[in-house]
Amino acid sequence: MSGIPVVNPAARTLEASNTLLAKSMMVKGLHGRKTLSEVLVERRLLTREQFQAAEAAAQKSRAFIQQAVIDMNLISKTQLLQCLADEWQIQAVDLSQMKVDVETVKIIPEAVARRHLVIPFAKEETALWVAMADPHDFFVSEDLHLRTDIEIRPYLALPQDVLAALDAAYGHGEGMAMNRLIAEFAKPDEDPAADGLQVVSNDVKTDIAEIDATAPEVEKMVNAIILGALQMKASDIHITPFEDILGKNSKILLRYRVDGRLLPGPFSVPWAYRSAIVAKIKIMTDSMNITERRVPQSGRIQIVAQTNPVEFRVEMVPTVYGESCVMRILDRRSVQVDIHKMGFMPDTLDQYLSLLKGIGGKKNFGLILVCGPTGSGKSTTLYATINHISRPDINILTAENPVEYNLDGIVQVSVSPDLKLGGDKKFDFALALRSFLRLDPDVIMVGE
Repeated sequence: MSGIPVVNPAARTLEASNTLLAKSMMVKGLHGRKTLSEVLVERRLLTREQFQAAEAAAQKSRAFIQQAVIDMNLISKTQLLQCLADEWQIQAVDLSQMKVDVETVKIIPEAVARRHLVIPFAKEETALWVAMADPHDFFVSEDLHLRTDIEIRPYLALPQDVLAALDAAYGHGEGMAMNRLIAEFAKPDEDPAADGLQVVSNDVKTDIAEIDATAPEVEKMVNAIILGALQMKASDIHITPFEDILGKNSKILLRYRVDGRLLPGPFSVPWAYRSAIVAKIKIMTDSMNITERRVPQSGRIQIVAQTNPVEFRVEMVPTVYGESCVMRILDRRSVQVDIHKMGFMPDTLDQYLSLLKGIGGKKNFGLILVCGPTGSGKSTTLYATINHISRPDINILTAENPVEYNLDGIVQVSVSPDLKLGGDKKFDFALALRSFLRLDPDVIMVGE
């Protein structure tokens, strides 16, 4: 690649990128354009020796060659931009003198922008102005057009300015923050999974800690959202869109419910990802309709994180700004099924345990009703109670929607009211309870 070179998609570090940039200065481009060295030398702005010295300095400092010639005071930034704009007949923009709108920047995914060294800096209804390290690269412009479905108007910018603007918009790289989060969970002794975040079936589940670094950005984003929640020991994940009618402050709020409080996630989710992330989560549930965005939907995801099975109860609700998603985390490791360790006051615990004495015999009958708001511990209390009274000589049945945790020796039934059985029949709690009464039960637990 000639002219202002771009980073090869395979190059993932500045050092590797700079090596490619330096090498590209020495050859003719695909379009027959002159290299940066040829342009500067022929226009007598630099001597060949000066350019070679700048090239060596760039390699040593792992900087772009364009930055090196400016830092060495061989040429000013204005001269360099004007020279290249005149040579390649393209308009130039000095990003360092502009304040770029963050929401405009995020129209193009961060990973794509960094890979191609591009950044959007202005937008109209039918066009997007994009500053590019190589504005004559047709394939980059076409890629951006296909991704945004809008006309791309390329402008020349220096690569170091593009990276600086991206860092300013993303806080030095949200993608980097995601990758660091993934790396903390990754297993160094095992090869990464080829398919990234993938839920194959209820029987075979891929460990999300083995995410492939080259997986599509949406997969990595969803993976990082889940891993962030597990790292923070959250009970719920909230993904909520809020759109500004002026298009300036549209955002996706990523929040985690931790100890009853909603806390911001470790990274922000680009507005451009709002539909793709919702679609990916729907696909993972294997039960939601990906094309239906007008009615609420419920689903369930089963994954493995660091060899530990984790389940999610997923709820999608259409809002005026798009679909809002809440994922309730059902981590079997975190469930406390020992009723003595649940934090009851001693007198309350003694009173409660006295009610449970003799269950399964002929003298103890009745109903225990457990009430409370979402996340208050209703299911955990029920499971701890069932675990406390469970023994081989009594038959315990549960009807749940869905089954949140599996307990040994307990007959657990997942009720599916939305499942049509033909005609007007459906597998609801009423049908399950009628069936239970014919199964000789000693104890019946009815979940939410």
